Amino acid sequence: MIKFGVILMAICFIASLVLALVYQITQPVIASQRSREELALLKEVLPTANKFKVITNQGEEYFEGSNRGRTVGYIIRANSRGYSGDIKILVGIAIDGKIKGVQVLEHTETPGLGARITEVKSGEKHPWFLEQFKEKRIEELNFKNVQAITGATVSSKAVLEGVKKEAEEFLKSKR
Repeated sequence: MIKFGVILMAICFIASLVLALVYQITQPVIASQRSREELALLKEVLPTANKFKVITNQGEEYFEGSNRGRTVGYIIRANSRGYSGDIKILVGIAIDGKIKGVQVLEHTETPGLGARITEVKSGEKHPWFLEQFKEKRIEELNFKNVQAITGATVSSKAVLEGVKKEAEEFLKSKR
C-alpha cells in the first residue's frame, strides 16, 4: 500500500514538473499572440494609425494612435449596461471627433436578439450594426442616424449610449 502511494506521488510530481515546463515554454508564444491580436483590434477601430501608445490620465487608460509620428486619433473603452449584462466596447475617435470604428469586446446578450450587435451579414467583414457608427460625429449619434436592431432595442441603445457618453466625456477632457 505504501509503495502505491509513493508511486502515485512520484507520478504527480513528474506531471507537475512537465506542466510547469510546458507553461514556461509556451508563455512567450501566448503573450506574443495576445499582443498581435490586440494590435489588430486597435488597427480595426482606428485604421489610420500604425502605432499605439497607452496613456493613463486620472486613472483612465486609453490609446493614442499615430502615423508617421503624428497623432491621428484615440481609442477609448466604453462600458454600458445591456439587457443581459455589461457590454464592453472599444471606440476609435479621430482628431476631428469622428468615430473611426467601434468593436464590442465582450457581452452576454441573448443569442438571436441582443447578440446581433456583433452579427456579421453574409459577405461582409464587420458587424452591420457597428458599421453604422463610422464617420459620424459624436453629436450625430442617435436613433435617427443609427438604426436599432429589431427586438433588441435595449442592447442597441446600450451600445449607442455607451459609445456616445464615453466619447463625449473623453473629448471634453482633451479640450
